[in-house]
Amino acid sequence: MDMSLGFCRLLCTGLLVAGAAASAQTLTLSFSAVGAEKDLVVGSSACADSFAIHWRYIAGGRLPCSSGLQVWVSSKSCSDTESRKELFSVGSSSVDFAIGSRAEAFSNLPGFGGQAHCGEQGILDRHSICAEVALRDSVGNCNNNPEKISADPLSVVYKTTLPPAPVITGAEGYDGHATIHFSARGEYLKEIVLWEVDGDEKPKSKQEDPSRGFLSVSGLADNVPYQFYLKAIDLAGNESPPSEAREVTTIPTQGFWEIYKQNGGAGGGCHSAGQGSLAALALLCLGFCLLRRPC
Repeated sequence: MDMSLGFCRLLCTGLLVAGAAASAQTLTLSFSAVGAEKDLVVGSSACADSFAIHWRYIAGGRLPCSSGLQVWVSSKSCSDTESRKELFSVGSSSVDFAIGSRAEAFSNLPGFGGQAHCGEQGILDRHSICAEVALRDSVGNCNNNPEKISADPLSVVYKTTLPPAPVITGAEGYDGHATIHFSARGEYLKEIVLWEVDGDEKPKSKQEDPSRGFLSVSGLADNVPYQFYLKAIDLAGNESPPSEAREVTTIPTQGFWEIYKQNGGAGGGCHSAGQGSLAALALLCLGFCLLRRPC
């Protein structure tokens, strides 16, 4: 094949790909101006609060219709018309059409306005925040059924159900600390918190990644039995019932000095070997001297 023809085809293909990428419209929604937070889980304390919806529209080769950005909430899917409730719109001529944010009250969402169940306990209700932009056709007109570009929906969850209690599956005691193994179930878990039975009102430890299945607690006295229990806390702040308690006893680790004395050493130096293996005691003595002072 002619090299010039092959280069031409390669160049044309690259230009077509670049042109397609440049002409693509994108529309994104987020609960944060930085990052891509797509889920917001709240409890009854949020009934009187508001949240922010951030959007970004990147125009391509097609112009938007004057109706601009349409944002609505649905208690089902974004395509469900019966549960659709309009939140706000931003015209294509507005200065914040391409990128902006809007504060929205939770009371505008179904179930948050007080008429249904806002403030009630034992409720798990999900809502979808949806958005779309209608596009003009190839000659610049907006017909009755225009092509639209949609954003991936956001999810607002009203949750006052309690997460299930974690289950302690194992516990090991060490020198001054312990490791607690657990299994945890439930949606939207935030952390697992460790408490001591008959302890103070402050938790002893926590695991911010419940999927890891264990946590550690330090600052414990040696040779002391401890009773611990766990609670799960979800993203809405709901706290589970306590798990069954598990006892664990810390086990002190012997240092060099204790091992030295167990093998017949005495005093503070290398002068007393006592009974036992002279070779072993010589090694212990040498190590002790290196750690404490020259022999």
